[in-house]
Amino acid sequence: MLKKQDIVVIGVIYNTFPEAVRYIESLAKIREESFLLILVDNSERPAPDYFTRILEQHSFIEYIKTGSNLGYFHGAQSGLDHYLSRFQEYPCWIIVTNVDIVFEDPGIFTRLKQIRVSEKLGVIAPAIVSGRWGTDYNPDRLKRYSPARLKFYRLIYSHPIISNGYTMLSYCRKIMTRLGSVFHAKANSGLSGNRIYAPHGSCILFHKRYFEKGGTLLHVSFLFLEEIFVAETASMLDLEIIYVPELKVRDYEHASTGFMVSGKMNAYHRQSVSGILMKYYNESPSPYRQDRGEEQNMKKQ
Repeated sequence: MLKKQDIVVIGVIYNTFPEAVRYIESLAKIREESFLLILVDNSERPAPDYFTRILEQHSFIEYIKTGSNLGYFHGAQSGLDHYLSRFQEYPCWIIVTNVDIVFEDPGIFTRLKQIRVSEKLGVIAPAIVSGRWGTDYNPDRLKRYSPARLKFYRLIYSHPIISNGYTMLSYCRKIMTRLGSVFHAKANSGLSGNRIYAPHGSCILFHKRYFEKGGTLLHVSFLFLEEIFVAETASMLDLEIIYVPELKVRDYEHASTGFMVSGKMNAYHRQSVSGILMKYYNESPSPYRQDRGEEQNMKKQ
């Protein structure tokens, strides 16, 4: 029976059933009974039998099949709406994740409950350790992006060849980091408890205040740049995003989207940048067809 909980984890699946099993098994080891996992399945195909059997083994799971791909944050919002339809009030913490991550620390939720919640705390960015690189993806951004930087990223995503070339350069840079080159991991334990601009999107911890003050997970775009959406929403609500590396998960990234960018994923990236620029940077709608309405067309495919 579904019970009201202090902590609700919302995991979004998109054809990532093996990863979801690993994700569930890591949560099953948490030494804290008062949490609920809501799994939102955006996959178009049926769940495999081995996944269904895992669901049946754990009472802390509520499984929702959406029937279509709602996108990451829109899918997560449907999971939160499902919870609210039962209890009509927010749990203290709402943790939104993709299922590429693993909860390796069995005491993470106990530590979360012990955090001092200030009047302006809205979001926590935990340590998200890359399974590939061993570095922390947080803090994702310390300061707000400039419009020029976002327009540069949109240029990068003007064609898959350009974006994949840029990805490969980033990949090489990370290899150099792993080998101990002049580049350094951006994680900094000295920043613990400090305010940052944006959290990495694979695992975000929302205090209920974020939603009670009018925040939402209804991202301005279908997919990508959820970090900026959260950052801008928190800013408008006069709430802070705090980096807390003492709360740690591991991320085995790119399970659902892949490492190299397809034409479709490239267009999602570009659309998201344009949506952010128009919503938060007052950019006028683009006159070019590739930056208008393409996202809706892709959703129908």
